[in-house]
Amino acid sequence: MPGERDPVDIAARALRTRDRSRRDLDERLARAAGGSEERTETLATLERVGYLDEERFAVTRAATLAGRGHGDAAIRAALEQEGIPAGTAEEAI
Repeated sequence: MPGERDPVDIAARALRTRDRSRRDLDERLARAAGGSEERTETLATLERVGYLDEERFAVTRAATLAGRGHGDAAIRAALEQEGIPAGTAEEAI
């Protein structure tokens, strides 16, 4: 339909500059493209092909925050705020 935006294009543009969490991409897709089923399919496809990787995001984000002097608790809280599961956050720290 005219005016609708392709969720894969939206996600690909968001991922061009840096890794993002699944929650972040889902929220971006919800604002721009709507449809929960289509968002779910898009996110699954991106994970399957390796464009969306929460473990990679968590490790990169944790390293960035540590490099800025943040401690483990602050990094854990930031990752939690991004929607990263506790186990994944612990491994990243």
